[in-house]
Amino acid sequence: MKKFLLLICLLLITGCDVTYNLTVTDNSVMESSDFVYKKSNDNKKIVQDYYKGKYVSYYDMDLKTDNYYSKKKIDTLNKIGMNLSYNYKNEKYQNSSLFDQCYYKKSFIKGKKYIIIKTEGGARCFNKDNDELIDSLTINITSKLKAVKNNADKVKGDTYIWKLTQDNYNSKDIFIKFKRDDSNNVLLILLFAFVIIGFISIVIMGYIAIKNKKNNEL
Repeated sequence: MKKFLLLICLLLITGCDVTYNLTVTDNSVMESSDFVYKKSNDNKKIVQDYYKGKYVSYYDMDLKTDNYYSKKKIDTLNKIGMNLSYNYKNEKYQNSSLFDQCYYKKSFIKGKKYIIIKTEGGARCFNKDNDELIDSLTINITSKLKAVKNNADKVKGDTYIWKLTQDNYNSKDIFIKFKRDDSNNVLLILLFAFVIIGFISIVIMGYIAIKNKKNNEL
């Protein structure tokens, strides 16, 4: 598997700005990351070369197979770059290649009541062998689920935002705890209640029918 984030940022002459987006639902995590650089002929050629490659999002241990990121080009008036994205089911996000490249210690925990994303020890993808790889890293985590606890720098609607720079990447960690959607449990409870009520109704109707039959026989 190519360590594409570190390699591409190391090869580019100018600074690398990364925006890392997660959209979290009760059953999936959508990961999308933009790697953006100042537009120049040298940078454009490097990005074009890297765009030809295939990049592993995670290795599925159960199926013994690689899964790959979807790619999109980023090409504006002043910027050049690439977007990589993948939609993970359930706990598979824990094995994300991008997540792994920036954090030695990280967790994606999906419990019965809560979903927790947390990191420890700062982001390791900013520097390599005394070379600055990334100028800035913006992390956006978006979810309709209720966040009961977080340490985001900023909250905008359903999006929790962290800003990492060369000055704070060693000390800034990510923590967010979502309350899981319990609507499925409510539906199951309601369904169970309807079944019980229906059963009781059938029993009562049967009892009344038997009683009426006996009265008629008398």
